[in-house]
Amino acid sequence: MKNTITIKQTLSFAWGRFKDNASFLVFLTLSMIVVSSAIERLGGQPTEAFVFLLSLFFSFFASFSLIKVGLATVRGKKASWNDVFSDIDWKLFGLFAVSSILFTIAYVLGLILLIIPGIIIMVRGAFYGFALVDEKIGPVHAIKRSFSITKGNFWRILGLAIVLFLINVLGALLFFVGLLITIPLCLISMAYVYDKLKSAPVTVASAPVEPVPAAAPTAPVAPADSAPKTEPNTDQKADDKANHKVS
Repeated sequence: MKNTITIKQTLSFAWGRFKDNASFLVFLTLSMIVVSSAIERLGGQPTEAFVFLLSLFFSFFASFSLIKVGLATVRGKKASWNDVFSDIDWKLFGLFAVSSILFTIAYVLGLILLIIPGIIIMVRGAFYGFALVDEKIGPVHAIKRSFSITKGNFWRILGLAIVLFLINVLGALLFFVGLLITIPLCLISMAYVYDKLKSAPVTVASAPVEPVPAAAPTAPVAPADSAPKTEPNTDQKADDKANHKVS
């Protein structure tokens, strides 16, 4: 990987950005947890389908908003509620929802197919949401983009994902209060890695150049005005001497 990413470097950067925006990020995370819990409590047989759709919509909206906040935070912007509610691109949000559904289906099918394909899809496609929101591209293109920027970095990203998972588990064990810190921390970490992978230079392999065979040496050409000299015939010399004596 051209831009080397380490877990220590990623978490250190994320912690610094979290401290700069701690009050907003904690309150944003708390608000989303409260709203999500309130929606789940609306459950009941008559409204079960409605609650499911509402919960699904909020899940997509929360993820969509958190990605925007994460990218803004990583890029040095002061995160605010404007990143959540102002200038919402609903068309882009719809594309994000579609891409989330497609990615989930692919991930589940991968898990069914001996688990390993599911893990590969989870790791290689982990940044589809960031790519879609950041570059404003379609669902399929976003998933392909994630696979492209993560090429050759599978084990690094898998290692980071395991560490971030354990951090969130630790946050949940602390009476869930720790999640108010660990969720934003993991969000910023993922946004940071996405930015690093996106900006990594791409090396294009060039085809090897075959050597041109050397031309065979040519014989020197004699000048046109230098005709070759010929020796006189021996018999002709003898005849000339005889004729000279007779005369």
